[in-house]
Amino acid sequence: MHFSSHLLNEAAVAVCWTLVHSLWQGLVLVILTGLVMVSTRKSRPVVRYRMLSSLMVFFVAVTAMTFAREWSARSAQVAAGRALVGGAVDGIVPAVGEGGGVAPAVGGGRGIAAMIDSSMGMAERVNRYLSAHAALIVMVWLVILWVRLGRMWWALAHTRHIRRREGRPLPEYWTGRLKELSERLGLRRPVLLLESAVMKVPVAFGHLKPVIFIPIGLFAKIPPEQAEAILLHELAHIRRDDYLMNLLQRMVEHLFFFNPGVLWLSALMREARENCCDEMAIAGDGDKKQLVRALIWFRELSLDSDAVYGMGFAGRRNVFVNRIARIVHNKSKGLTVVEGVFFGFSILLIGFLAMAFKQGGRNTPGNIHKVEVAQQDTLPPAKTDTARPDDDSERDRMVSLDVDLPHGKQTLVALHKGQLYHITQVNGVVTELSIGEKSVPADKIEGYQPTIRRIYENLDRVRIDKMEPVAFGDPLALSQGDLRRQEEAMADAKSDLLKRMKDLQASQVDVERQNVDRQSLENALKDREVAIQKERRDLIDRELDLERAQKTQMQEIGIVAVMQEAVSRGIVSDVAEIRSLHLTKDTLLINGKKQSAAVQGAFSKKFILTPEMEFNYGSSDK
Repeated sequence: MHFSSHLLNEAAVAVCWTLVHSLWQGLVLVILTGLVMVSTRKSRPVVRYRMLSSLMVFFVAVTAMTFAREWSARSAQVAAGRALVGGAVDGIVPAVGEGGGVAPAVGGGRGIAAMIDSSMGMAERVNRYLSAHAALIVMVWLVILWVRLGRMWWALAHTRHIRRREGRPLPEYWTGRLKELSERLGLRRPVLLLESAVMKVPVAFGHLKPVIFIPIGLFAKIPPEQAEAILLHELAHIRRDDYLMNLLQRMVEHLFFFNPGVLWLSALMREARENCCDEMAIAGDGDKKQLVRALIWFRELSLDSDAVYGMGFAGRRNVFVNRIARIVHNKSKGLTVVEGVFFGFSILLIGFLAMAFKQGGRNTPGNIHKVEVAQQDTLPPAKTDTARPDDDSERDRMVSLDVDLPHGKQTLVALHKGQLYHITQVNGVVTELSIGEKSVPADKIEGYQPTIRRIYENLDRVRIDKMEPVAFGDPLALSQGDLRRQEEAMADAKSDLLKRMKDLQASQVDVERQNVDRQSLENALKDREVAIQKERRDLIDRELDLERAQKTQMQEIGIVAVMQEAVSRGIVSDVAEIRSLHLTKDTLLINGKKQSAAVQGAFSKKFILTPEMEFNYGSSDK
């Protein structure tokens, strides 16, 4: 094996096990995140945000240390493997077959390999499988990672294109207001304010040269107070350097896209960040009402927004409801029902893993599985080649057996006819051989194959499970004893397998029940969101109806006042005489008769408050 390919394989195994370890580390992260959410309900948003950010940094640091540990462990094993030749070894690996099992040695040793394979627990089998398929697992992970990073790069490039080609500056009034609001928040960096037909909600982009995108024509549709609340919120993102933090956060999400704990923590950080900016916007303006109205106004627009890498004004799903509740009640949300179930499930799963680790132990990835056989106090003396072949078993003794499962490598140290043999195999092929202190050249190893085969055949009768030498007596009696032990082991394994199958079926039923409960909760949340939107639309309709009713009432009150003024001025003797009336800024018609300019001016000055205001009664000839 070439050094470069061997190094890549070691790196793939280290990365694979780092990703595997990140799953249970993510469960611990969920528990810590849940504790932070519960303990910071009455705290300021910035306190919760800092604690959640610290957890994210802590997780990344632990993952980096895990990779360093795995890499150093792999490097140490490589160095140890190269030092095995020429000395007594502590252990050896049977060759790994195509299916991940243990392949028999060259021409013999089938019993040894079978015993090693049967003695492995489930954790060891998973360990071996992941190590053997580490390259494939890492390749799939890299492909998905590159796709996600490509989408991220395209979104950033598209935003830069909008800034350079499709954005246009707003009037000087808003540019001046933006500068005043920046000074109010203590922001010294210049901020560019652009109007874009592509953006559907206000979004802040950039770190060194920040820019705020406003949907085209937005400031003409909303009151100036709400527009200033929007600008204060986006400036708060720039003041806090949220754009840079959001990019780093997205990178972590892409690296651990398969980890639910990381994704949940990231979503909570994003929500806490919006609450921090809301708090800064309110502190800079002092009017909660305008910010709440702006949030409600932008809710429907944000449903179609794809500003993922910028700092958008409106939130997604139920985030805007939580933001409004926090602004009104000044209290952050705790754990929702779904989050509480996730939190409790993580605690149970971590407890189960801890119990399993305590009872059965754990084989860390990359460990060298050692199978040692006690050496006799006295070695048999060397004999001449004239000894009978059947007596080879009396002279063959295993000194040590080294098993390196992930690489399919095994090193056997054995005494044969009084000489110490060091035999190294990789995937069932003898790659190194030394007799005593003399190394056999690679091109002459083939001539020693009969001797190597005989050594493995003789050592096939060694009891590895109890790790002690066996006195070689009647071969038939020994085979019957081994057969009984294997039958007992198979019966125990079958009983254990049936028990595990029952447990698995019970766990599958629990998972299906949890899936049904989760779907019910999601449907309830969706129904609640639809109900909230319907209530908001009904509220807007009621406000419009009330406004129209108020206008109608004011119109009727004004007409009565104009009629009474006409009676008091002697234009008519009684209100009942007025059949029609029309009063604007420039015209006064009573019963179709135009009044003098002086009378009209007096009426206009008293009743016309705006140029568009007018009073109409009956059908008058205008």
